[in-house]
Amino acid sequence: MKKRKHPRAAKPDERGVLDLKIGAPLLPSQKNFLDLTTTFKGFSGPVGSGKSMALCYQALACGIASPGLTGLLAAPSLPLLRSATLQSLVRLMKKYDIEYEWNKSDGVITLAATDSVILLRSLSDADALRGSNLAWFGVDELTYAPEESWLQLEARLRDPASDRMEGFAVWTPNGFDWVYERFIANPAPDHAVVRAKPKENWHLLSAVPDY
Repeated sequence: MKKRKHPRAAKPDERGVLDLKIGAPLLPSQKNFLDLTTTFKGFSGPVGSGKSMALCYQALACGIASPGLTGLLAAPSLPLLRSATLQSLVRLMKKYDIEYEWNKSDGVITLAATDSVILLRSLSDADALRGSNLAWFGVDELTYAPEESWLQLEARLRDPASDRMEGFAVWTPNGFDWVYERFIANPAPDHAVVRAKPKENWHLLSAVPDY
């Protein structure tokens, strides 16, 4: 089990909400996504639009705001989860001195400040997602995952101890697929989406102007 301990670990405020004290300004689409209050919300944008970072900001906020409860962070495959999603999450926890324990063998991260659990899972097998009672879930690159896995996560969103259950996802547009249909063309009830504009990420463009 890997442990990270910091003397100034982030703590929830009196409302149970994590103040990440974000140093750099959020991109407009990132802020709009984090501000959405629907039960299910999405962030659609091209490569480099800050989707994974917005996903992990939301995941940490949910984890801190759900003391003692369980959430789930997923990607279409374990390699993608490890190489992209998890790296973004760990980067944020280090940046904001969030104390955590990471059980690699079980794919579980525990936030020390609130004893909240984050399950790290692949969406490649929908049946493997059965059994958990979740307070929240987040998905990276949803357009590369089967719709059945999303529906299974919706069914797992049922922890009676949670004051506010929510599911959220980010993705790269992939044509008129099931994600487009569910969030954009014919939005399902209590769904909302933010669509990032091209060349919105000024942090990336300032470093790589021809990106």
